[in-house]
Amino acid sequence: MGRPKSSLQWRGRTFLSHLKHAAAEAGWPCRIIAHDQVPRCGPLGGIATGLLTSRQTWVVFLACDMPLIHAALLQRMVRRIGPGSKPRVVRHQGTVGFPIVLPAKMGRRVLELIQEGVRSVQELSRRTGAVEVPLPKAWMFRLANINTPEDLKRLAGSGNSAGTD
Repeated sequence: MGRPKSSLQWRGRTFLSHLKHAAAEAGWPCRIIAHDQVPRCGPLGGIATGLLTSRQTWVVFLACDMPLIHAALLQRMVRRIGPGSKPRVVRHQGTVGFPIVLPAKMGRRVLELIQEGVRSVQELSRRTGAVEVPLPKAWMFRLANINTPEDLKRLAGSGNSAGTD
């Protein structure tokens, strides 16, 4: 994209602002992981950092290139989480990915997986026994990643609203 995806604009706000707004509407604090404790290992570096530095029992991870995420989707991800709950992911277009919900106590395990060469959320999901949270079909567009200038153009012209279901 030529610049950080978090700073991309959609509907007058940055992608990051859209995500922060969704977390606030869900009633949650939001932390930005700007520098991974384990660099150059993809999203797992940020996940490990978030887990190892969190004061929360469970942590919801979002990707900064997903501006359509909304509070109801986030709340569904954590519904009925308790002491014996497993990590949670969603499936979109054949793969699992963000948002991902993990217990903070899993930080050391994520570091071990990184040392074993694991670099993907899909493999993290498999290795941690994560369960897939079913989402209403009408929400699936909210999981879109904006990875290219073409994706951004499609988003701008799609008519999708971050405030509607």
